[in-house]
Amino acid sequence: MSRVVLVVLCLFALASCTSGATVADFEADLKNAGYEVKGVEHDKAIGDGVLKLDLAMSGEPTDADWDKICRVAQTRYPDDIGELQVTVNGKYGLSMVARELKQGCDERP
Repeated sequence: MSRVVLVVLCLFALASCTSGATVADFEADLKNAGYEVKGVEHDKAIGDGVLKLDLAMSGEPTDADWDKICRVAQTRYPDDIGELQVTVNGKYGLSMVARELKQGCDERP
């Protein structure tokens, strides 16, 4: 095998690996924070798109829960978020646009 082919294959393999978090890592972070992940959908039809989270937890979410969910989404989701929409236990909701996420949560790494 020529060196050029070997270098190209190595570069392709490196490009296939992500240095940051993946959606699976993000879901694990939510689980570690105490939430059951029912669904994650990132609709990118417009701009950075809408990240929709469907979560479950025991009891009703508190302000601290909303802050924690927001922070995990803002800092750990592997793609830019134009809007965050969260449903917890099928009835409680939160919706924040990117500007609000940046004001209320840590900046993305």
